[in-house]
Amino acid sequence: QVGLQEHWLFILRDIVQPIQQKVFTGYYSDPPKAVLNFIVRYMPDRQNKLRAHHDASTYT
Repeated sequence: QVGLQEHWLFILRDIVQPIQQKVFTGYYSDPPKAVLNFIVRYMPDRQNKLRAHHDASTYT
């Protein structure tokens, strides 16, 4: 935990949500929900065997 939950929810609500509502109609959630938030740093020189994959993220 690094204490960025409130900052991330602010970004979702004030920046991402208005764009999302214009581009992806029908996906409305107010306030935006983000249950599991994490930051990933991909380093190709160290993780070159990591293949493309999908996860259950609402926002990526």
